[in-house]
Amino acid sequence: MLEISVSFLHGVFRGSSEDVAITGQPDPGEWPPSPARLFAALVAADGTRDRMRVTDGSELRFLEELPPPIIEADPPDDVPGSPIRERYVVLNKTARQSVQEYVARKATAARQGTRRSPRNPTVRYIWPDAELPAETLAALERRAMRVGYLGGADSPVVVSVAGEGRPSAAPERAWIPDESGTHPVAVPFAGLTDVLDAMYDAFSEGQVPRRTWYRIERAMYWAPAEVSVWDRGGTYFWLRIRPSVPGRRVRWVTQAFRRAVLSLYPDPVPPELTGHGFEGVGFQHAHWMALPDAGGSHSRGSILGLALWLPPGASENVVGQTAAVLSQLSLLPHLPRTGLSVPPSRP
Repeated sequence: MLEISVSFLHGVFRGSSEDVAITGQPDPGEWPPSPARLFAALVAADGTRDRMRVTDGSELRFLEELPPPIIEADPPDDVPGSPIRERYVVLNKTARQSVQEYVARKATAARQGTRRSPRNPTVRYIWPDAELPAETLAALERRAMRVGYLGGADSPVVVSVAGEGRPSAAPERAWIPDESGTHPVAVPFAGLTDVLDAMYDAFSEGQVPRRTWYRIERAMYWAPAEVSVWDRGGTYFWLRIRPSVPGRRVRWVTQAFRRAVLSLYPDPVPPELTGHGFEGVGFQHAHWMALPDAGGSHSRGSILGLALWLPPGASENVVGQTAAVLSQLSLLPHLPRTGLSVPPSRP
């Protein structure tokens, strides 16, 4: 495995979540600190090309090729934000107006975003399946020792790198990468070092490049509180699909599954299945899910099955009728060659 640990010495982190000049929205502050931001800090620690002094850059290419890491960081509710008030600084440009003690200079507004204050000031980035040579680990350690801050310069950090023997992420603080997650997080990708070099070159030539002008890749994550949301009782049904369906068609497959069940269900269709016609609070309706081939070293992401979850409050009549409808399913609409070959089961 590979773990990179970041400890915020002042207990706060300041990093802009978006390009505020483009979005026009208040900056809530980034959380968790993205793996792409950590990668950029490691790049700056020893530079690239002819600016490197203690590494040869191969460790950066190694990091680019890794999948999105598990991030051990506090859940959003435990990380309050504190917006920083706008202030004025001296603009390094000749002007008629003058700032006291700075002749022929004027002031400009500096908007510094939002500081986030986690309960636990340590964030860990974990690649559980990474296999890295000893020299790559040593090079990452040398770069990590030269990182002074992450995000804004007022977020000083100590960064450490470790290989085998480290504990896995605590479940209550684990941000899990998953295509169906709800939190987009910027991550490294093959070629990110070249992108950062291009930004540096543009800046050296007098331009002020925006990060959004350049390639950005994001991975979807589940926040810690969301990962355990499915462990809440209820009734599950599942069916196997043969042949499998490519994972990119997940939305099409789940919609076809829902339409097929509702078309066979006798009227009236209960609100537990449709989500309509219910008044009150705390109501949960059915979830229609695809079951992909995922989690293994040879997984391909193909959809191998379907699942239907009914909430704990569903009546026995609804559960029984749903089971009867599912037992009649053999094909999905618009997917004529896709059969449901295994009868549904219920735990």
